[in-house]
Amino acid sequence: MKKLQNADKMLELLPGFLASSAAEGLPIEEDLVKKIKEMLSLGLDPTEEIDAYYDEKLKEISSNT
Repeated sequence: MKKLQNADKMLELLPGFLASSAAEGLPIEEDLVKKIKEMLSLGLDPTEEIDAYYDEKLKEISSNT
């Protein structure tokens, strides 16, 4: 897991990121938001968690079609 130098700033920007993601049709579930906040608070890069989340969602969508 990668450590971030600017995790505090990213944590401040998280609400805007969530709002813009929702506006683009990419809602993020509450459990993922909690995980992102937790990781940023620890100074860790949440990118892998986010990628895994969306990979799982895409698999769910693909299996339902």
